[in-house]
Amino acid sequence: ISAWPKGDDAKIDDEAEKLMNAIMDSIKAIRNMRAEVNVNPGKKVPATILAAPEFKAGIEANANYINLMGGISELTVLDATAAKPENAMATVVSGVEVYLPLAGLIDVEKENARLGKELATIEKELARINGKLGNAGFLAKAPQAVVDKEKAKADELNTKKAAILERLEYLKTFIVALVLFQKSIFINCINGNCYSIIKYHQMRFSIRKHFRIIFITSK
Repeated sequence: ISAWPKGDDAKIDDEAEKLMNAIMDSIKAIRNMRAEVNVNPGKKVPATILAAPEFKAGIEANANYINLMGGISELTVLDATAAKPENAMATVVSGVEVYLPLAGLIDVEKENARLGKELATIEKELARINGKLGNAGFLAKAPQAVVDKEKAKADELNTKKAAILERLEYLKTFIVALVLFQKSIFINCINGNCYSIIKYHQMRFSIRKHFRIIFITSK
């Protein structure tokens, strides 16, 4: 009878496992964002990833897998401290922020709704965890490792919550859209002041960087 196989702890690579989880989470985030706004599976879109220092090189080396499995035409990998992409759909996972461009992908109202739903889920989970951590009985009876794990969860959720609130606040800056008499309206707004209303027909949705401009197609 053969001996039961034994694991070799020397071959366990915790850092490699963390990197692989970050890559898989990035792909999952891209797929989820595409699915939530019904992007055609065959349509390839660009993406930007802001990665923690320990993940950046590994994600760059495995970009082909993310492109293939996420339907990405071009992947840009930046440091976590880099400027966040403007006019982009965002998902935050551990050590990684994933951005897909809004232009040609979604409308702002749907992105607001998506982020609002995600925020509600996070706040519900935070309330549950904070309830535990505020319970003297739980703190007295639970092993310290369990308490520390709950605190780590709360920290991660608070980080995600802050990122979502930041995106929601940013999206408010380009609420500039009106549709009158089934005609598209063009409104140019700078610093909250709107002017130059011009009527257009059958113009596709777009947002420009320096001017908060929105085109909405009317049928």
